[in-house]
Amino acid sequence: MKRMDTLDSLLFQLEQYGEEHDRNKKTREEKLRNISREMGQ
Repeated sequence: MKRMDTLDSLLFQLEQYGEEHDRNKKTREEKLRNISREMGQ
């Protein structure tokens, strides 16, 4: 079960990074192609 906790943690961190990154960008070209945890599973 530890492996899933690690994976969930990584997915959460990536999701947070994408949201933070995009918050400061104005155009679509500058934004990341974010996939939510629900969508990626």
